[in-house]
Amino acid sequence: MLEIERDMPFFRRSGGGVTLGGGEPTSQPDFALDLLKVCQERGINTAMETSGYAPWWVISELSRYLDYILFDIKHIDPVQHKRLTGVSNLRILNNLGELCRVHPHLIIRYPLIPGCNDGEADILAMARYIKGLGQVEKVEVIPYHRYGELKYEMLGRKYRLAGLAIPNSEMVAWACELIRSQGVACEAVH
Repeated sequence: MLEIERDMPFFRRSGGGVTLGGGEPTSQPDFALDLLKVCQERGINTAMETSGYAPWWVISELSRYLDYILFDIKHIDPVQHKRLTGVSNLRILNNLGELCRVHPHLIIRYPLIPGCNDGEADILAMARYIKGLGQVEKVEVIPYHRYGELKYEMLGRKYRLAGLAIPNSEMVAWACELIRSQGVACEAVH
């Protein structure tokens, strides 16, 4: 908290605050919860970026101390999601549905990954699903980047998406337009 409190003047001027990101903050629920509680007590805005792949009780408890939740949807199709990430999206989508019932500031983040989830049918299916949930502020389309390649190299691990093209601004704008065509607010994030 001493480190965070040094930034209080910036938070006051900008309206910003503390965002728990990762890795995955729900994998350290006790620490995340303690930190969020103290931030809320001190009037610091809070947010969390999450894949949503955690037990509901963890997400539910953390959500009580979050002003905003940035929730990733990597693929809406369960078969494709498992192929891409190695895990089912059933828990993720169940958690998202539950969050829509209890949290007023939910933003969906859609990482646009060429050849993985950038097809028109994929994007439209995701947008229709989000529209059906109701309480989602907006979708943010985030173009795939290569930031993880060096990290994997340093760890001596194979990076499965090495050399993949980065979506250009036109592709990201097109994805946003598809999402908007389904009545869902959308913003390109660069």
